[in-house]
Amino acid sequence: MILLGFIAGSSANEIFCERIDDDNFWSLTKYRRTCYMDDKVSIDNIDTTIGLRDDSILSLRFFDNKKIKYLPVGVNGKFPNLINYAAGYCSLTVVYKANFRGMNKLELLDLNVNKIERIFSNTFEDLISLQKLFLGELKLKKFQILFYLFFPY
Repeated sequence: MILLGFIAGSSANEIFCERIDDDNFWSLTKYRRTCYMDDKVSIDNIDTTIGLRDDSILSLRFFDNKKIKYLPVGVNGKFPNLINYAAGYCSLTVVYKANFRGMNKLELLDLNVNKIERIFSNTFEDLISLQKLFLGELKLKKFQILFYLFFPY
């Protein structure tokens, strides 16, 4: 396990992993390198980014953190091999295409139990490998997405 002793980056809108660990949270048989952003990390700015690039990170977990109001942008540039992304039980109100741009390897996205009111039609456009999308218990007012584009069967 690697513990990172800093959370805020050189920019006020830059965050870092609270800790990085190899675990099997996502798969009972495979261990995956996971970046955890738990209760010490907060995001209340729409243009927040992740500070350091790490090609070994396969999972990103913001799970159960009410201080996460927005997802960071440009995640694919920092974690290009990301396959699992959990941001359930946070305080998200909206998600944008910029949150998922270029994530063509992402297989699982969990946005369950948030305050998301709006999802734009092109938000998940780059997620060509997506197999599981969890959107339960949201507060959607506007949902402009055509699921048949992603799940044609």
